[in-house]
Amino acid sequence: MESQANPNSSPREAQSSVEAPEIAVFVYGTLRKGASNHWRMSSASWFANATVLGKLFRIDWYPGLILDPQAKSIHGEIYFCDPTLLQELDAFEGTIEYRRVTTIATSENGETFPVQLWEYQLPTDHCNELISGDWLK
Repeated sequence: MESQANPNSSPREAQSSVEAPEIAVFVYGTLRKGASNHWRMSSASWFANATVLGKLFRIDWYPGLILDPQAKSIHGEIYFCDPTLLQELDAFEGTIEYRRVTTIATSENGETFPVQLWEYQLPTDHCNELISGDWLK
């Protein structure tokens, strides 16, 4: 018997039971379009430009984001990725400097979405804050 998708579900929810669900991730640094590690997102599906609230720092040749609901908008992109890519991104980001957390991103048209992102977790007193909130500017 063939399963049918719920007509009221979104296209992302209408996946067959054998496919792993896709996860929404927010990228704000070297994984963004035009940045040095964007190639790692080649199997992901771009969804929207968006922002989260926080502080963005130049750690070295890469940024670190610390979420802060009282801070400014940090610019990035929302992608959908499968669990395999999510594991690859976890390995790339590491577990010493970053931890994957869930937060809310706001798209350019004002819609909000739960997303996962890699938040910097080491001290930033030696780092410069990027006031623009945009790693690519």
